[in-house]
Amino acid sequence: MGIHLERALTSEPPDIENSARMADRRWGVLTVLFFVYLTSSVDRLIVSIAGEPIKNEFGLTDWQLGVLNGLAFSLLYAGLGLPLARLADRGNRVTIITVCLAIWSGMTALCGLALNFTQLVLCRLGVGVGEAGCLPASHSLISDYFPRSQRTTALAIFGIGLPLGGMIAMGAGGMIIDWFGWRRAFVLLGLPGLLLVLVTRLLIQEPPGSGDETRGHAVGSAHGGAYEDTLLHTLLFLARSAAARNILIGMTLATFFSSPASSFIAPYMARSFGLSYLHIGLILGIALMGGIALSTFLGGIIADWLGRWDERWYLWVPAASLLLGSPLFALAFAQTVWQAFIGLLVLAALGSVLNKVACWRDR
Repeated sequence: MGIHLERALTSEPPDIENSARMADRRWGVLTVLFFVYLTSSVDRLIVSIAGEPIKNEFGLTDWQLGVLNGLAFSLLYAGLGLPLARLADRGNRVTIITVCLAIWSGMTALCGLALNFTQLVLCRLGVGVGEAGCLPASHSLISDYFPRSQRTTALAIFGIGLPLGGMIAMGAGGMIIDWFGWRRAFVLLGLPGLLLVLVTRLLIQEPPGSGDETRGHAVGSAHGGAYEDTLLHTLLFLARSAAARNILIGMTLATFFSSPASSFIAPYMARSFGLSYLHIGLILGIALMGGIALSTFLGGIIADWLGRWDERWYLWVPAASLLLGSPLFALAFAQTVWQAFIGLLVLAALGSVLNKVACWRDR
């Protein structure tokens, strides 16, 4: 994963900028990758809105609900993220994306057929396996298709797929759950990803001159030395880079406090405010996810604008947003009416999104 992150920040795409044919295709490729990431977000977050009816049907405890929302997905997602990123550095990234897309979409649909908690956990593990290959290969392709002057914008547009997918998962998911039940929600939101597999395979190609040897030497030359084609050297580079190390630690800590809260927002609203799943989905989808989508796009613009005077703003902006957002998360859960709850939650959520600015910076 370190390699494609380094390339996204430092390298120029091989023979892309001077190729009129590839220049014409880059925005089409970005559009397809955006929908792939959107689908990934839908399949990842649908369990959040469906958590309470799943708990009621199977008689689950809250810790079991937490396993479905977080651990079952994250365990293999985190464990396979680095190996699949390494594979993206060496192999065909389009194949990696399409295979992973087929896996996570199929496993999401299978969640709707689960007969017990164990089967649900296994299906969620499968979703994590598939989605682990999405970001590394997608970021790597975007860094090849776009020159440095456009790469931050391209990655920001790609990143909007996460909150927009969450908007669909919450809004459409809540509607389907209220009308047809949680099982059909998983099936109806999972199956479209299988159609997207064909679209992705047909419309995206590996850019010319981007073989694994070219990719490797691009990273090595970017740092003024010979490229070492081993995972160990990549890990050593990240460990020795104070910027990379601190960003990884900071984002991990930020996610540590924000992810558990987001996993239980829908069940909390159902229990505390007595809202229907349709209303919860619409409220979270439009207010929370819509705000996150807007801030994802505007966060990069704000940091770019301030960064013209001092590049340290690329780190100060996410740091300030986290400092202000963290207390708002705690304050939101102390509210007794859903309007105040969601208002504070939208403000708090800005911190976890602006965090990405530091990673999108085109150095």
